[in-house]
Amino acid sequence: GMKRRLPAEWEPQSAVQFTFPHKNTDWAEVLDLVTPCFVAAIETVSRYEKVLVVCDNVEEVKSKLLHANHKNVILVEIPSNDTWARDHGGITIFEDGKPILLDFVFNGWGLKFAADKDNLITRRLFDKNIFKIQDIRHGGMVLEGGGIESDGQGTLLTTTQCLLSPNRNPHLSQTEIEAKLIECFGLQRVLWLNHGH
Repeated sequence: GMKRRLPAEWEPQSAVQFTFPHKNTDWAEVLDLVTPCFVAAIETVSRYEKVLVVCDNVEEVKSKLLHANHKNVILVEIPSNDTWARDHGGITIFEDGKPILLDFVFNGWGLKFAADKDNLITRRLFDKNIFKIQDIRHGGMVLEGGGIESDGQGTLLTTTQCLLSPNRNPHLSQTEIEAKLIECFGLQRVLWLNHGH
């Protein structure tokens, strides 16, 4: 069959993705404190590589990025609940060397928070051809990007607390989840940490 590979964290990437905080996110009460942090992070990344920023309001965000390298900044207006791009973002795998985007279900860390808009961000970015990837597939389970680590060579590290939480994939056993991960990412082995602290 197809040879699949989940790249490692440190491999070359086409961009860093952010979701910018706004008054309808969990940051509402400290928006004036957190906004400069996001601005500084985006501006810094823009000096070295492309930055993709999902914005509630593009003009508003653009007006804040005074010191960015604008050649490297891609602002896209899409509704969001919150700002955890690593968890709600798409996950790229390579199938026979070709990039494929996997869009897993993001449910606000096991239904802790509203995530209806965040769960649609990857699909909406894909539909706008932001990723320049031809193929998108549903991941078929609840999974956050921040809940897995890959060495790019067939080993995946995850935690039982994330993936086995009853509010994420209650219909699947650990064995079934592992089988899904192995198939999805083309893995040789899955390492489970019992305590993700």
